[in-house]
Amino acid sequence: MALTPVSKAASLGSLRIDAVGYCHPDAARLIEEVQQAYVVRYGGRDDSPVDPAEFAPPGGLFLVGYLGDIGVVCGGWRTHGADASTGVGTEAEIKRMYVTPVARGRGLARRLLTELEHTARAAGYHR
Repeated sequence: MALTPVSKAASLGSLRIDAVGYCHPDAARLIEEVQQAYVVRYGGRDDSPVDPAEFAPPGGLFLVGYLGDIGVVCGGWRTHGADASTGVGTEAEIKRMYVTPVARGRGLARRLLTELEHTARAAGYHR
């Protein structure tokens, strides 16, 4: 399945947002950058369990935003709070949101968060 820009709204301006696998090289680089930011800020990496498969549709999604060909912002959502009777998630949890230092101050995180919320709602998550 070819991954393409998520929506027309996400492609406006110079930022292009693509759905990618959690292990995609651009995603992996940005995730490692955010982990290093956690070390600086909090003294250690975020060791919350993360299974890359959790960020694959239909129960999740991972996005990378590009300026030109460079991935500069990332984030994903995964199902959270499974209903005991159905085992189906009732909420979407946002993880690994990050903007590289050189791209900060441009509203890119806001645009990515909007797209994360939009895609989670479209997948049936309302919280």
